[in-house]
Amino acid sequence: LVCKTMASSEQKSNDVPTQSISWERGTLKDTIPRSTKILSIFWLASTSVSAFVLDRTLQNTTNYSDWLDLCIPTCMAGLGTASVMAGILYSDSSISAFLFGLAVFSSSLIIRPAWDMNFSTLVLESLKVSSPPLVVALSSSIGSLGGLFSLLSTYDIVYSINILSVGSIPLASLLFGCSQLISRNNSSEAGSHIVLNLPINIGATLFMSITALVLFLLYVQNRSHKHGNLTIDSKKKGANVASFFAIVASTYMASQSTSTYVAMIPVLIGSLIAILLGAFFASVADVWYAVGTGQFQMISLDTSVILSYFVAPLFVLYFRFLLKYGDFCEARIVAIVSFLSSIGIIPTDVSYDIENTTMVSLLLSMGVFVAIGVPLINSLCPLGGYMYGRLYTHGQPNTKHIALCVKFADLFNDAASMDEREDLWKFLNSRENDEKTASLNVFVTIEDMKQNASLMKELIAAGHFVGITTSKEYSSFDVFQWHNIEGLVKKSCEEYLDITGDKPSWFHVGNTNTVGVHPSSLRTSYELGMRSAMWSVHINVTQSTGLSDKDLTNIVDGVKQYRGGNFIYITASKRSKGDGSVAVALQQVVSEIRVLEEKGYVFAHMSSVAKENPGMYLS
Repeated sequence: LVCKTMASSEQKSNDVPTQSISWERGTLKDTIPRSTKILSIFWLASTSVSAFVLDRTLQNTTNYSDWLDLCIPTCMAGLGTASVMAGILYSDSSISAFLFGLAVFSSSLIIRPAWDMNFSTLVLESLKVSSPPLVVALSSSIGSLGGLFSLLSTYDIVYSINILSVGSIPLASLLFGCSQLISRNNSSEAGSHIVLNLPINIGATLFMSITALVLFLLYVQNRSHKHGNLTIDSKKKGANVASFFAIVASTYMASQSTSTYVAMIPVLIGSLIAILLGAFFASVADVWYAVGTGQFQMISLDTSVILSYFVAPLFVLYFRFLLKYGDFCEARIVAIVSFLSSIGIIPTDVSYDIENTTMVSLLLSMGVFVAIGVPLINSLCPLGGYMYGRLYTHGQPNTKHIALCVKFADLFNDAASMDEREDLWKFLNSRENDEKTASLNVFVTIEDMKQNASLMKELIAAGHFVGITTSKEYSSFDVFQWHNIEGLVKKSCEEYLDITGDKPSWFHVGNTNTVGVHPSSLRTSYELGMRSAMWSVHINVTQSTGLSDKDLTNIVDGVKQYRGGNFIYITASKRSKGDGSVAVALQQVVSEIRVLEEKGYVFAHMSSVAKENPGMYLS
């Protein structure tokens, strides 16, 4: 089955390091502190910033006269922050939606304006507002209902055009409403100051929404891996869309009543602050092209210093600017709005309630970005993996080493065509001039190891790399299954050791609908001395003829851009399993890269593509 003529002397079997390395070059020793400390610091930082924003938003309003009145709203903002963090750590927007719904329900019960209601009325009103995200989250955890969400997967919200369309509409409505209020109120108020007469101060929240729109667009358009979406499962993509609409619906329902929108604002502020901070850290690390957890955490530490030394003073300068030039700027804005109103561009004599419309737009502008934020971060950056494991989405660039990754079950399915596999082995062994033979990185589950131990040994003897993975499907209830998932990874590691005599050095998370993305899997693999892998580009084969021209172009573009370090992950869709299409696709990828104008690319083992302590070369 496996051609054994490959020169195994060229590459050591499985590249298991003979000596442990204390830390990677250019990174902190072992990774910065324990994940619980990092998460606690992040939560405290987000909640503290939320308290500042709440103070700017609610000060001098009807129900908030001093900072003591902000204690309960700050706690509710902390719940919003926690909901976002959980969704990111578990790479699941359904979990985030569920906790967001609980935060909204709690806030609606506790925040002061709600106390005027009858208790039963209060509970029903709170349930009504929080029900959309709660229902969606619970439905996604039920197998038959969760499968229906896959029908929504064709609408991917993590696209620039989608972010721009759904994010700019409420923002434009908010800005237009503010200009109407300025025009109307300035004609009756003395002076040239901006007068909105809204229940809250909207400056800070408006700035947050604009920042979110700009940051999201820049991140998506300039991300390193253009075709490396980390959310590849149709159910999860559908759940992202369903959660988006659920959170937006909950926000809209809350905006219809004074008691509920006052309760919703702290939750939205806390959630959006956490998303902005998470997206900021992720985007900065993406620009610097962090290789693995160690470099990501080192860059994040530098980013936090940047926030302290550069961004914080900018806020001080901003408030100084307002103190000195605020009146002048307000007078200019009022003059411009008055002129636009005088020529009919900004009407003030309208049939609808401008204040109410403006408040609805304000809440929706924040709700939209909260709903987009968690799926966006999960699709572009595995923050949870960087907290719990030694995770890589790519190796070192400019090495011309590429990792071609595939699941054992996709390549050696019992019904798979033998001819395609034999052609693949011959093709991988063929080489011209000084080319090296191509190696595959094959990942096996515990079931694969028990049923195909001899074939697994043949792969290793032939010079291919074999790591472990899991095929157990992920469920929202697995949030509470840390011990069971830990045991599953340990059993896989023990089975691998029994078969090969060596410990596995790499763990692949598999598809994002498996427990491989669970924090327990990543932490356990780290504790067992393994590194974890995702992908730079993922291609799902849907046709027996292999990859389309577009798929091949996407792969080749990534290789040309970074000249190595790419993790190319090829999987088979359910309808193409067993027809030999994965073997054909692997041949296509190898042949396309071998004929590139720039020669010297090597299809190597994972440990050669992502080295722990690479040399430093200056050119």
